[in-house]
Amino acid sequence: MVKLKRFLLRYDPPGIGFEYLQEDGTETVCHKDLPSASQITGVQDIEYTVDQLIKEDAMLTPKRHRSALIQLCKRLYQIDTGNEPDETTLSPNKTDKSPEHKLSYEAEDSKNIALQSGRSVVLTGLSGDLAVHNGEIGVLGKCKPEKGTYYVQLTESHKEVKIKGSEHIVLEASSAKAPAAGDFIAIRGLRNHTELNGSLGRVVECHPETGRYEVRTLDSGQLFRVKRENFVLIMQPGSENSHELNAAVSPRTKVPAVGGAASAETAAQDDGIMPGATVELTGLKTAMAYNGSSAEVLSVDRARARYEIKLEDGSVKTIRAENVRLVAAAKPQVSPRSGRRKEGKAGK
Repeated sequence: MVKLKRFLLRYDPPGIGFEYLQEDGTETVCHKDLPSASQITGVQDIEYTVDQLIKEDAMLTPKRHRSALIQLCKRLYQIDTGNEPDETTLSPNKTDKSPEHKLSYEAEDSKNIALQSGRSVVLTGLSGDLAVHNGEIGVLGKCKPEKGTYYVQLTESHKEVKIKGSEHIVLEASSAKAPAAGDFIAIRGLRNHTELNGSLGRVVECHPETGRYEVRTLDSGQLFRVKRENFVLIMQPGSENSHELNAAVSPRTKVPAVGGAASAETAAQDDGIMPGATVELTGLKTAMAYNGSSAEVLSVDRARARYEIKLEDGSVKTIRAENVRLVAAAKPQVSPRSGRRKEGKAGK
């Protein structure tokens, strides 16, 4: 008897996979394309999509699978209702004691579908002896997603490396596409600032005439000016990655330059947020209702990387630096006596 083992998500393009356990013990996956993100605006659209999936597959029933599929699609389309169960394992019917329902329907990393032999990938977040390979491009060889093991044939050295954990692998996007604002990238090939190799980010501004692009890293939110040869376009990472995917993309001036030359400049820069600045809250996990809210910065604690902010409702909160993005810089103070702006020491 064929049994439905689990559901698998695919983020780009949106899709879902049904993994079946055949009578002879073999496993097969049936892929289904889902509507694009622009076509899904709310829970009702998700429910309609799930109902259509159930109608089209005889193995699916509303009682056993509808709830789990809705939760997975909410995750896929990043639609939150505020009271969702843990996304890692979703049981469609906890009260049913039949053997079929003892199988958990895992919201597996979307890469378990996308990471297949022959795909071009970029390595990221590696440590120890493998850290030297961060940012390198390779081709996937043997994949063992159930063990979290992947073998990658590096493009430049032709060396095969064994990678533990899909979080260290991102899919390369088409190299023929010209970079544009909002594109996801991975920094690579830096000689002076090797610690940045493999960092994931998004393009903020493009300056093709100078061969430089401003990118904001997803983990720290810092801005860098990078040469075209020092980053590669990647597919959007899955939202379950440890890297923050909702990092804001807003232009900022005086971005430090990084490049492959030995004379590369210093790569890090302060976020520039000062008291009086307007910020937007982002990336909050527990107080998600505040994401997108605007606030005024009252004070800055650089040592602890915290900001004291005043929300639009007048309440005062303390928030981590990683959970805000600059919307408008603080206005320079004006001296009532001279009418001149009070510039900082750096301007003298």
